[in-house]
Amino acid sequence: MELEQKVYNFAHEYLHYDPEGGQLSWNKRPPRSKVSVGNEVGSLDKDGYRRFTIMGKQYIAARIVWLMFNKKFPSGQIDHINNERLDNRIENLRDVTPQQNAFNRKRKVCNSSGYKGVSFHKRDKKWQATIEYNGKVRFLGYFAKPEDAHKAYCNAAEKAYGEYCNFG
Repeated sequence: MELEQKVYNFAHEYLHYDPEGGQLSWNKRPPRSKVSVGNEVGSLDKDGYRRFTIMGKQYIAARIVWLMFNKKFPSGQIDHINNERLDNRIENLRDVTPQQNAFNRKRKVCNSSGYKGVSFHKRDKKWQATIEYNGKVRFLGYFAKPEDAHKAYCNAAEKAYGEYCNFG
């Protein structure tokens, strides 16, 4: 039997999925395991995803939820539509390419403007808007206010990224 089918069968036998919160918990203790029935699976990894082991292999909980509903692993990456890495409700998950997943990223922590796609240009003492698409950074213009630069970014992101754009 193929690994994907084995993991699918394991998930349906040993795991409980809560559709309201999107959590996976143990409904049965696997052989040679110390997990407690009723406990949420796994632990948080350094990136904030819930990760656990099935049959000796590590999985991110969102990929197992996807498998449970679609009977196959995602062909690409799993994107959390609302950017909440622990919100594994099936309606919050989508199978995306790495590029589409990047489109949905939040504003970087080091961003001092408070707006995604906006930075201060010291020489010209203006706010500039840029967007990255297909591996190239595109300049969108200089603006007196960061809000105006962000509007330019949002317009460009909507055109470039479509349903995958994230303005925040």
